[in-house]
Amino acid sequence: MSQTNGGDLGYIVDCRNGPSDYAFFWRPNGASYTSDLRQAGLYTREAYEATLGPRCPQMAFVPKEVAEALVRSMVRFEDLHECGIRGESWRRADIKTEEQAETLRAVFG
Repeated sequence: MSQTNGGDLGYIVDCRNGPSDYAFFWRPNGASYTSDLRQAGLYTREAYEATLGPRCPQMAFVPKEVAEALVRSMVRFEDLHECGIRGESWRRADIKTEEQAETLRAVFG
């Protein structure tokens, strides 16, 4: 399927409900899925309609401007921890059991 050879550009999204609240987009060259729009492939509307549109009702074409306007930026705690950034909030938390304390220590260090 042609990716960016002119025409109306957008992303191909799988509209089935998945294990998360995030949309899953086709990667470049249809190489699996991603919820990160930065990793998604750009495709032409014409290519989508000629190949997937008629035979894959669970897929949809999302214009580039629409998808990019809906992006939310988030930072995962795991990524912060890998950078050596850890907070002290577990010490201020309302800890009622040793199990809670252990869980918080494992998360926040």
